[in-house]
Amino acid sequence: MNKFTTIRFDEFVKRVQDHLHRPSQQSGAAYTLLLGAGMSFPLVPTATQMTLRDIPWWLMWKQDNPTEPFPDTPQHDEKLDAFAREMWSEVYRQTGDFELSEDDGLPVCKADNIGKAYQTVMSGRTHSGLSSREQQRWYLRDVVHRIGRRMNMAHLTLASILREQNRQEYRDRYSRPFCNTIFTTNFDNLLQRSLQMVNQLYYMTDRPELGLAPLDDSVESAVHLIYTHGNTYRYYLANTQSDIRALADENARDLTYYFERHGVIAMGYSGWLDTTMTVLKDCSGFDGNLYWCDMHTPSQAETGGLRKDVVKLLAEDREHRFYVQLPSGGADQGMLALHKGLVLEQWPTVLFNPLCGLIEMLEGIQMPKSFDSAHTKRYIENDKWEFAYRSIGEFDQPQDVLERTLIWLRWAKEQGFEETITTTTQEPSHIEDAEIARLMNLAQRAALNSETEEAIDYLDRLLEIEELTEEQKATALLNRGIVKDQAGENNKAVEDYNAVLELENLPDNLEMSALLGRGVANAYGDNIERAIGDFTVVLENHTATTDQKATALFNRGLAKSQKKDIDDAIKDYSAVLMISEASTEHKANALFNRGVLKGMRENLKDAISDYNILLKVPGVSTRHKIEALTNRGVAKSELGDTRGAIDDYTAVIESTEASPHHIAHALFNRGFAKKLTGDTKEAIADYTALIEMQLNNPGNAVEALEKWRELDPEAKRTKLDGDSDFDGIRKHPAFVAFREKLPPG
Repeated sequence: MNKFTTIRFDEFVKRVQDHLHRPSQQSGAAYTLLLGAGMSFPLVPTATQMTLRDIPWWLMWKQDNPTEPFPDTPQHDEKLDAFAREMWSEVYRQTGDFELSEDDGLPVCKADNIGKAYQTVMSGRTHSGLSSREQQRWYLRDVVHRIGRRMNMAHLTLASILREQNRQEYRDRYSRPFCNTIFTTNFDNLLQRSLQMVNQLYYMTDRPELGLAPLDDSVESAVHLIYTHGNTYRYYLANTQSDIRALADENARDLTYYFERHGVIAMGYSGWLDTTMTVLKDCSGFDGNLYWCDMHTPSQAETGGLRKDVVKLLAEDREHRFYVQLPSGGADQGMLALHKGLVLEQWPTVLFNPLCGLIEMLEGIQMPKSFDSAHTKRYIENDKWEFAYRSIGEFDQPQDVLERTLIWLRWAKEQGFEETITTTTQEPSHIEDAEIARLMNLAQRAALNSETEEAIDYLDRLLEIEELTEEQKATALLNRGIVKDQAGENNKAVEDYNAVLELENLPDNLEMSALLGRGVANAYGDNIERAIGDFTVVLENHTATTDQKATALFNRGLAKSQKKDIDDAIKDYSAVLMISEASTEHKANALFNRGVLKGMRENLKDAISDYNILLKVPGVSTRHKIEALTNRGVAKSELGDTRGAIDDYTAVIESTEASPHHIAHALFNRGFAKKLTGDTKEAIADYTALIEMQLNNPGNAVEALEKWRELDPEAKRTKLDGDSDFDGIRKHPAFVAFREKLPPG
């Protein structure tokens, strides 16, 4: 016999429906929801996935790509597998707080053990895990940022239920709202974005360290989101056992009465001993039962799929506490089934008719009396389509612009969403123009989000439209070439630029842009002479704009420096600086590159002069300032101005805007400069700081250790072995080789 009572998901939906129909003496919503990481799967990894692969993947990725966006975890990667085994072996060696599998060297995949391993790696107690609160926050923020514009069905469907429960049709059917308060242990903002998409009002409590105010979900128009562990946009995040325990001790006592007056539905929640789990254990019962929804079969749930505390909680009252196995599609399919049961619609309205919500939102805009316009009334009375076809720039009041947009949206709604794009029975030219604009906007957004394949797909579809004008076709080809070039497909990019240049009656600005694009693609494709030829054509064309000429000069300078034509490259960079209207970015790039080339020519004083000018340019970027200071320090050091070099390196190290890469470079150079001044103690301090900073990059750490060995005559194996700072890299081959060089001592 199972330890707890199990019901099918369809029976769970029926029980929820019956409870909502039943009159109640309780006020407010019938249920409260407890959502965990499983609700956000697969966009956000579950605690198990974070523990076994995603945290090791983040640590490995950041070693070599500290400034690059964090990508999805690869499914099969031998290097990652080895890294994860080594990391968990070291974490286990230092703590022993969890159980490792003999098969793969990773934590045993049982709920309680995964919880211990996750909290250990998040504890900051080991060098091999997320060793500081900053690292924990950076990792979780990167997980959230990795989602990008994506959204999962579970949250969108839940948001639709919460929106529909405010409509009269729902109120005529049920006696109470479904839910107005949601407890989530997640750090992500998927539910917030979903609520915004369906125009549902919400408010948040996301600083649990300040305490949870007494709850009142009788305000039916708004949804209350409670982040029981904080969220990534706040400084405080509860990850460790002590953090979670402290929040539970502080907040649980205020929530017991609230939970007992509601039915409780948990979904994707592991049941760690946090605030919500502490409250559940303290409750004598629930007005509407407790439903624990999870992917495991009942037998799997009993034997390790669920935490022991959850199994015990469900077993305490088999008549009112139920385990519900989610459908094969997980939370996504489960929430769709609940949506169909409660709203009597299989799909959220925003999916099959998004125009309804947009029209509703725009119709709610209240214009001040001072914005009243005679245009709107006159054009609607005479010919609303003539009014709608007018461009936005032809109107003198916001009311006109708003009404024009609403006319189009209402017409599109009447036609049906799909017909809005494909029909040619009414005003086809305007529909085609709208589709062209839509695809171009989608391509631009995808490109900005580094979604290369999606951007190219949108532009491919755009180029299939027969009614494109020559200018529209040129713009689409030009943009596709840019996207391909950025993706490293230089030859394919050149093909698109060639196609632009073959078009007849091509506007001058597009011709110049295509030549510049082709030049850059050729330069990266090692066709340097062709690249220089394209840039020269732009410079010799009187129709080229100032910005296009500055771009051509700078890129021709780059191409010439690739050819080792240093003097000619310097001339092109100097020519950029002679263009008074050139942008700050062009001038900063030209000054920096000219300084680098002058340094290569050993014209160090002139190089320093360029860096001095660059540092005084108003509005110059932080990157340019930091790199100019670093290069100026190197030039000063080579000229014998060691103190001046140290000052420049120190300015980089103390900058709050410098990246870890720049700080590491400056520490290495400053250590070398201090060694030249005879200040061995301070040089050792810089190399030590660099070693501590570079523990996640063993190659750099060992390079710094070599310098430490040169400066410290007492460097021996025993001293190295006794320093815990090196625990994280002891097994790295470079470290092992370095250790063997030292006397045993």
